[in-house]
Amino acid sequence: MDRIGKGIRTAPRDALIADSVSESLSGKAFGIHITIGQLGAIAGPLVAFAILQVMDLQTVFLLSLIPGAIVVIILIFFVKEVAVKKTCFINNYFWKYTILVKS
Repeated sequence: MDRIGKGIRTAPRDALIADSVSESLSGKAFGIHITIGQLGAIAGPLVAFAILQVMDLQTVFLLSLIPGAIVVIILIFFVKEVAVKKTCFINNYFWKYTILVKS
């Protein structure tokens, strides 16, 4: 089930990253994204383990809601929609070719 979720969220996330930076900075943006993801994958369990030493499991789960709530607040109040680039990769030649191949 995890792989299905990854497949559903990967393409839109990559599209958002690619559209949010200029083409010359896209490599750096993807690098930063991967680096932050790896740091979270390492630091998250370590922090949870440290917190488990002084609190019970239910408290740790409740504390994990705080970063999620902060992100939702940031998305609602601080992230603004940018203008969409109008590009169409499927043109009339594609449809003519599709009809030709299909018949």
